[in-house]
Order: sequence, then structure tokens, then C-alpha cells
Amino acid sequence: MGLDAKISSDDGSAGFKGKVTQLLKIILRTKEGRKIRNKEQTIYACGPQPMLREISIISKEYNIPAQISLDEYMACGLGVCLGCMIQTKQGQRFVCKDGPVFETSELSW
Repeated sequence: MGLDAKISSDDGSAGFKGKVTQLLKIILRTKEGRKIRNKEQTIYACGPQPMLREISIISKEYNIPAQISLDEYMACGLGVCLGCMIQTKQGQRFVCKDGPVFETSELSW
């Protein structure tokens, strides 16, 4: 697909030593990152909530749209238990019924 994958691991056993959000910031600050920002780009992420929050901050800072998967919140998968309800700028939404992928710009962290 012509993608240049980057690998990050906390202990450095594979690729960059550190959090993926640190690697993303480093890339976006470089010449390569400037080329990326000059093209139509989107960040796609899934993972733990603290990382997804950081992705949201980075995407806003660099004006790059981002979509994140919040599937870790789902309990019943039907919207009955209210366990996956999140607050968005459009009001409360269900991860299981309205997602699980959301634009970071619509989330109210």
C-alpha cells in the first residue's frame, strides 16, 4: 500500500524506545513530518484511553484529523447497560451503537 510503518515499544525491544505518542510527535516535528502535514492525512488509532487522549491532543496541535476506536468501553454491545456511554460535543453517545470509531474533534475529553 506504500505505507511507511514505524514501530514503537516502551523498552526499545522493537523500533523506537518510548511511547507511540512520543514517536508521533518526533515525526511530526521533522522534515518528514512537514511533508506529511502538507498532504491530506488522517491519524487512526486504537489502544488505551490515555494514549487516545494524547493522540487527540497531537492531532489538534498539528491540525491533522484523527479517528480513534473506543471499543474498550463496550459491555453489552446493545446500548442497554449504558456502560459505553461517552460525552461528545453532540451530547451523549453509545460506543457500541454510534461507534466504536469516533473523530477526535467530536469528543469531549
